[in-house]
Amino acid sequence: MAGANDATLHEVKLDSFRVTGAEGPAVKTLLLSTGHELAPEEGARLMKAGILRVPRLHGVQARYAWYVRSNPNSRVADNLVPDAP
Repeated sequence: MAGANDATLHEVKLDSFRVTGAEGPAVKTLLLSTGHELAPEEGARLMKAGILRVPRLHGVQARYAWYVRSNPNSRVADNLVPDAP
């Protein structure tokens, strides 16, 4: 993926996580309109570098990991994973 790329989110493939005291859904991969299937860490790095632009999403670099988030808004449908029960 060289240069700047515009894409839309086609599908979010889910996985699950379990750590002491917490468990729930997690993003496994992001399938883009370009046909690329990216791990969330890879998508986040590309978004932060300005190489990948996906409407309503942005990359985050935390001290412990890279991840993709939906841009802040009040629409529950924009969440990448379902809310925990």
